[in-house]
Amino acid sequence: MPGPRARRPPSGCIPRRAFDEIRAGDLDGARTGAYWSWRDQHTAADRPPHGESIDDALRRYAGALRRLLAREEQVTLVVIHEIALRSIAAAASTSTSVRV
Repeated sequence: MPGPRARRPPSGCIPRRAFDEIRAGDLDGARTGAYWSWRDQHTAADRPPHGESIDDALRRYAGALRRLLAREEQVTLVVIHEIALRSIAAAASTSTSVRV
């Protein structure tokens, strides 16, 4: 009997890890409060040990959006984490001179 087949995304579905949560490195799996406590003591440019900074994540989200906008489909459904959505919405509501 053959082994289980790998699940493939539905036709037209393109998984994008670029919209995943901020990579918290050594703080992944820790209490949420541990990350927030660390973040409160650092800038958006600082990276937690083995993780990515908020600025890094924002650049990742921007790159993913650019790739989506370059596609030809007329309709796109994006399933996204809250921090990515809030970041994109905040960037869209600010001056066009702001670079993410």
